Amino acid sequence: TAIIRSDHPEAAKVLEKVPRSEHNKLAKFLEKQGLKEQALQLATDPDYKCELAIGLGELDLAAEINRKHPSPLKWKSLGEHATQAGRWDLAEECMVEGEDFSGLMSLGMATGNGGMLQTVADKSKAGNIMNVAFLSSFMLGRVDECLNVLLSSGKITEAALFARSYCPTEVTRIVEMWKADLRKGGHVRMADLLADPTAHPHLFEGFEESLDSQKKNAEIMEKLKLVDSDHYQVYKPALDTGVLGQEHNGDSTNHEKLHANGLGDSEPAADQPEAGAEKETGAIHEDEAGDADEDDSDDDIDNIDFGDFDDEDDDDDDDDDVAEV
Repeated sequence: TAIIRSDHPEAAKVLEKVPRSEHNKLAKFLEKQGLKEQALQLATDPDYKCELAIGLGELDLAAEINRKHPSPLKWKSLGEHATQAGRWDLAEECMVEGEDFSGLMSLGMATGNGGMLQTVADKSKAGNIMNVAFLSSFMLGRVDECLNVLLSSGKITEAALFARSYCPTEVTRIVEMWKADLRKGGHVRMADLLADPTAHPHLFEGFEESLDSQKKNAEIMEKLKLVDSDHYQVYKPALDTGVLGQEHNGDSTNHEKLHANGLGDSEPAADQPEAGAEKETGAIHEDEAGDADEDDSDDDIDNIDFGDFDDEDDDDDDDDDVAEV
């Protein structure tokens, strides 16, 4: 009655006589009256007290309560509020304790924290959360680990397609696994239709080049680890040619340009393009004056040889006979 009358001095005197066992019920009553601060002081149940602390923005108090009385749901809720408040350290702690791997992955991507992404990839794989494990590994450029995640998940078809694009040296092994899996399921005809690039190189134009590109790409990715993030926009245009540079033979020029400019230097080379420069693979950029010399086109990274596309339609008839990976 004193609380309803807003007679706080009288209410304080009455509270001293209320048994501690009744404090939690009284706290809920105070909360309904809009007196959440007083309810927080009286609450005795850890979960309820943590909820009140989070609602009042007392994130440190909520974290302290959770450390003493761990609750995955409360950790997740606290992590969301910590993220909204920009409390990144607390948000990371909450996500780790609550095993919120998708949240940790997003936080790692937003902050550019490779170590966090690595931890997420390892723990999510151990916890059989394969979609998070795959994406975390992919963001780190660990295509070999992505392939392992797909295989361990039983996604052999997806693994074969992924290997064709990102790690062609593994294609033959994966194709054999794919065939064995199809035969095991009674799909012998389909298994026989699958083509192996090693046995049918004529069906996989540029496959040999992609093997060499994979090696070059691995070297570049290692050197990129030494490049300061401030220089990302400088190097990005030269990297926008596909992971393996399989679009056409001219793409190797970009790889040579990267090597020539010494990836890993503390400062970008003087002849690198300016940050934000836009380039597209296979695009032909005309000179503003219209006087570009055709004899010098091979020296321009932005020009291509149309000869690479002369036989573009020759492979269409092969699809009816053999299914390419």
